[in-house]
Amino acid sequence: MSVIRHLCIFFLLAISFALSTRAQQTNDAAKLIGQALDIRAQANLQALQNAIANFRAMNDRNPASLEELVQSGLLESMPEGKFLYDPQKGTVSIAADPKAAAPKLPDPTPQNVMAMALDVQAKANLKKVQTALNIYMSENEGQFPEKLEDLVKHGILDKLPPPPAGAKYSYDPKTGKVDFVKK
Repeated sequence: MSVIRHLCIFFLLAISFALSTRAQQTNDAAKLIGQALDIRAQANLQALQNAIANFRAMNDRNPASLEELVQSGLLESMPEGKFLYDPQKGTVSIAADPKAAAPKLPDPTPQNVMAMALDVQAKANLKKVQTALNIYMSENEGQFPEKLEDLVKHGILDKLPPPPAGAKYSYDPKTGKVDFVKK
C-alpha cells in the first residue's frame, strides 16, 4: 500500500509540475506577444512622427490632420492604432482607449512569437527605408534616388536594413514606393 501511495503522490507531483511549467511558458509567450505589440505601436508612432517632421520641413507648417500625411504621399496609409494629434504643436501620441477590447492574440507558441517579432522588425525596417526615401526626396528637389543603395551613399542611412528571409526589396524610383516581395 505504501509503495502505491508514493507512486500516486509522485505522479500527481509530476503532473502538477508539467502543468505549472506549461502555464509559465504560456505566460512568458503572452508577455512576448504583448511586447511585440508595444514595439509595433512604437514603430507606428515613430513613422507618424517622422512623416510630420518631413511634412513640416517641406511645407513650413504642421499638417492640419494626420490624414494630410497620407494625402501628401508621406505615408502610404494610416498606421494601425489610435493616435492623438495636436496640429498646433505638431505632436502625436498613442491614444489609450480603456474601452477597447484586447486584440485577439495568436496562440502563444514559440513559432507564433518568433513570426510576430520578425513581422514587427520587417515593418520597422520598411518604415525606416520609406522615411529615408522621404528625407532624400525633400533634400533633392522632389526626386527619389535611382537605387535604394543611394540612401547609404548620400549618408541618410548607415546601411540598408535587411529584408526578411526569403524576400527582397521592390522599389519604384518614380513614386518612391518600397515594399518587400518574395525572392
